[in-house]
Amino acid sequence: MFYVMEVGSRTVHILGITAHPTAAWTTQLARNLLTDLRQRGTGLRYLLRDRDSKCTQAFDAVFTADGIKILKTAPQTPRMNAHAERAIRTDPVASGSIREAAEACACCERERGWIYTATFYTAREVNGRFCPWCIADGSAAERFEGEFADSVGLDDVGEDVLHEVTRRTPGFQAWQDPHWLVHCQTAAAFVGEVGYAELAARPDALAQLRADLRLGGGRDEAQLEQFLTHLGDSATALLFRCTVCTTHPAYVDAS
Repeated sequence: MFYVMEVGSRTVHILGITAHPTAAWTTQLARNLLTDLRQRGTGLRYLLRDRDSKCTQAFDAVFTADGIKILKTAPQTPRMNAHAERAIRTDPVASGSIREAAEACACCERERGWIYTATFYTAREVNGRFCPWCIADGSAAERFEGEFADSVGLDDVGEDVLHEVTRRTPGFQAWQDPHWLVHCQTAAAFVGEVGYAELAARPDALAQLRADLRLGGGRDEAQLEQFLTHLGDSATALLFRCTVCTTHPAYVDAS
């Protein structure tokens, strides 16, 4: 998913989705964005982007030709991407929550090539599923009076964060009711479903899961380690990343 966020208004523009992004693709999306902004009568002064190799000189030239200054994040500084990550707290294509499909959106009734497949909570009848665009701009949640994530555990975050997570962010699948984790007083970014190998590469997440399981009781140390090393069988771990300090909180989801 390739998107741009207006920092002042926190408006998210989903420019395109593909499983195989290329430099030519991102450059065309840059042209599309400027065309859209001109039609709306708005403009950009600066574009802050990361250093992805698919954002080439041709990509930058689209903006600089329009008088827009390009700013790049410094190398290995994840906090500089925090504005965008706090608005889109998941990679829904990687997690499988958004998939390619020749299916019309239940909200805008357009066939956009991608469709949302995970949770949506509403008392209204919904005949179909939603496209990522109607999720990102909030129109799906507003029209069908629903939420994409349970608000359980989000009591300590601000109203704007609560609204973004529950009404404008794609949810994810889980055996039990999925819920969002909070760290540094804001909602963390969902990384995905992981097993022991992925956890071992993130010692902070593994240590936190060990501590949580010890508090739950019912297992001695040998049983606890056996349970962790067999994650992926009848249980899995759902991994998040704090958008402030980059710590990796996680919780166990069992069938």
